[in-house]
Amino acid sequence: MKAVTLALAATLIGSTAFAQTTIIRERPANETTVIHKESSDGVSVTKKVESTGSVGCETKSVTKTNEDGDTVKKTKTDC
Repeated sequence: MKAVTLALAATLIGSTAFAQTTIIRERPANETTVIHKESSDGVSVTKKVESTGSVGCETKSVTKTNEDGDTVKKTKTDC
């Protein structure tokens, strides 16, 4: 009986080492963040992140414009 109690105590102590904390952060609907950077070589980068609706979709757009005015835009949506 003493061995069973000791084994149970060791199991409880060992299982607490694997405790994890989960943080859930909800973003408000229709939140938009825009970051604009210009480098010294004339490249302009604009990053825009939009969170839409209650379904949790997020759209990320990155637009790069060089010194000649050439523009490249990439968009990615995660739901």
